[in-house]
Amino acid sequence: MATTYFGLCDSAGNPTGAAAGNTGGAETDWNGTQTYTCPGSGSQTIVEISADLKNVTNYNVRLAIYNTAGMTLIAQGTAAVAVSGAADSWQGHIGQANITPNPVTLTGGTNYLIVVSASGDMQTDHAVTGASGVGVFASVDETAGYPANLPASSNTTLLFPVRVGVQPPAGGQVNLGTSFHPGASPGLGGISSARFQPSNWWPYSIPLSVTSTQLGDNIYVLP
Repeated sequence: MATTYFGLCDSAGNPTGAAAGNTGGAETDWNGTQTYTCPGSGSQTIVEISADLKNVTNYNVRLAIYNTAGMTLIAQGTAAVAVSGAADSWQGHIGQANITPNPVTLTGGTNYLIVVSASGDMQTDHAVTGASGVGVFASVDETAGYPANLPASSNTTLLFPVRVGVQPPAGGQVNLGTSFHPGASPGLGGISSARFQPSNWWPYSIPLSVTSTQLGDNIYVLP
């Protein structure tokens, strides 16, 4: 099943920023006036929460998703993740097993906060800069686990590259209301009961009284 992404990335998950950015120390960052909208419609299962980061000085990160008021923690990584590599790569909580609760769904068309917290100097080459308030930050380390509500924050001009991957729930629903299926009467809008089981009515031949005219051997013409 294909994964669709949203955040500071395109729908295929590629980062859209190209600015260098860092926190300078332990910090928690999320989007302010920048909106991140879950794609699709209806329930969308979260399969990834990650950030496009590199390791300059050793640090851990943990990501989370909140409602836009920052008052409801929806999901977070199961544990802090050590950032590795001298070049940016998507790191964090990849796969449903690394996200809690599991499973957890978002609603397509709804905006969310995507939060990244670092225990040290978080670094990236795919940030975006904008007007003050496009992003917000708090000088706290939430890598041990996020609180129910986000902490008090200050405006910033920097957005770190974060993304959430979602998929429609496995299986889905099938509407049989207008479809033929065994045990349903095709002339009764899909009604199915013991009274209308195939063994009781299908196949069924309607007796007809028809007068025909014979034109020759085995040839008849119906009126």
